[in-house]
This record gives sequence, structure tokens and C-alpha cells, in this order.
Amino acid sequence: MNVQQNQRKITPKSNTTETKTNWNVYVNLPGVVKDNVSVELNNDKLLIQANTVEEDQTKNVQYQRSFSLPGTVNPDKIEANLQDGILKVALTKDESLMYREIPLN
Repeated sequence: MNVQQNQRKITPKSNTTETKTNWNVYVNLPGVVKDNVSVELNNDKLLIQANTVEEDQTKNVQYQRSFSLPGTVNPDKIEANLQDGILKVALTKDESLMYREIPLN
């Protein structure tokens, strides 16, 4: 049997929000467990990949989604959490690059 016939590739639904200090990325990954999720930051690109097996055990499901980010993310302050099939990635903005008003002298 052909391996490709047993695989299904999906671009998962997602949503993004922005606060004063963070960008938050939410990705729908139904049926996926934490050990089968990969979150990577490469320069200004966030890549999310995940794998699971369909309920009827006939096909492997591969999720993949990427996001282009502004260059103001602090790479040392990124958190990811998977709960109830929703992956949340919180990307903290780099404070040194954030907006600030400069007073006139």
C-alpha cells in the first residue's frame, strides 16, 4: 500500500491576537498529544508541526502551519501550551524594540 495514501496533510485553523506586550498564536490541533508537537522559531518565522492518527486508525494526519513574525519577538521569552486540542504560543515582544514616545526638549 502506498504510504501517501495513509497520510493526510492539513493546514490547521488558527487565530492570532496582540496585546501591549505579547503576540499570541492559537492553533487548532484536535487529537494531538504534546509529545507529537513541534514549535520552532527560525529568524522571524514561527513553524508549528504536529502528527496524530485519525480515530479510525487508517490515516496519519500531519498538521503544519507557519507564521511570519515582526522582528520584535524576544526569542528567550516564548511559551507554548497545548490544552484541549488548542496550541497557544505566547511570543513576548522585545521591550528594547517596543514603541515608546520620546519627549521633546
